[in-house]
Amino acid sequence: MHSFPRTVFSIDINIPGYIIHDFSDLNISRACDGMGTKGIVMTELRFSAYGVKADAHARAPEVFVRVTKGDDELSLPRFWLDTHTVHNGRIDFVCYDRMAFADSTKFTENDLTLFGVDAEAINLRKKELKAELKNGSITQEYYTAQMTALDAQLNKKVSSSDIVNVIAQKMNLTPGGFSGDVTAKTDINSIPGTSCSDWLQRISEANCGFFYITNDDSLAFCRFFGVTDTVRVKDDAYTLPDIGETVTADGYVIYGDSGQVWDRSAGADYILQINGGSLADKNTPELLGDLLDANEPTYTYGSIEKALLTNFPYCNSSWSGCNGDLRINNISAVISSFGILASLSANQSTVGEIGEFMGIQSRRLEAALKNGEKLGKHLVHTRYQGVYWEDDEEDEESGG
Repeated sequence: MHSFPRTVFSIDINIPGYIIHDFSDLNISRACDGMGTKGIVMTELRFSAYGVKADAHARAPEVFVRVTKGDDELSLPRFWLDTHTVHNGRIDFVCYDRMAFADSTKFTENDLTLFGVDAEAINLRKKELKAELKNGSITQEYYTAQMTALDAQLNKKVSSSDIVNVIAQKMNLTPGGFSGDVTAKTDINSIPGTSCSDWLQRISEANCGFFYITNDDSLAFCRFFGVTDTVRVKDDAYTLPDIGETVTADGYVIYGDSGQVWDRSAGADYILQINGGSLADKNTPELLGDLLDANEPTYTYGSIEKALLTNFPYCNSSWSGCNGDLRINNISAVISSFGILASLSANQSTVGEIGEFMGIQSRRLEAALKNGEKLGKHLVHTRYQGVYWEDDEEDEESGG
């Protein structure tokens, strides 16, 4: 076991609506979904303090966190308070970065103007054209041409890059760059009624990566084979890493809508399975294949139980040392007066054959919960009624 050198950190936290003091250690964590081939990453902050809630109307206030060492300030994202729990005068706080708002931030018809489409104005113009045709002030040919042009605007197709830029705008973030998009364009009329997280999840999986928020509040994207940052560990201030196997991703299977499958798995050592849905088209596998071929992405799994860091890294940050290399996708750190003590790991890369089949079963169960599908002969799973037994039809007719 290593002895960790002392680093004096000063921690200051302010939350509007609260009077708090005597903070205990800050626990901050980030984690990717699996190997970082899909999903969104939130940063979570937990800490305790003595104090009281002074403002009964405070709702999801911003948490102002400042961690300094001399004149240097540790770079952290902005946080918002989610919950607080009181125990004997001490308050436990749970906070998240801006990504936590992705589920509740919905698209409406009014948001189409952010894509350059004013649906209200277009529909109003269509009504005017109908009135003009009826009173004979325009010809049928002019009417048809104008209506066709207006319908084309309402059915405009937008790229995933367009959607990501609008999501950043709606979530009060700076677009951090989303290049090399391999997804098909989307009908704009399919966007209202969905949430920002719906699109971030779908776009990330189809592009084989994940979205995250940087410490300067940018919405950024990292592919499976990309690197976001470098884990800066103090020399010799870590437990020996447990390094696992290394795989090279050289094949894929992409699932699209209506049963479409693009399979380049023959002879591959490691296969990426991607659910592209409506975002996958004939160009997606070609572009994704080019990206995989050009980068020859390798992945090693492993963990470091304790490491003394000089920065708080992003997921997919690189670590090198002790004859091993990891792209860290799970970070759990305690920030206190002596410094940043973290647990770092890269998820195990493989699942068993049965595990893959059980994924099919899990998806079927989820569909059953949503739709009330009958599983087997008698057992019915529903989301709102729970599980119930359904008799055979002949039994019901006979009164059995």
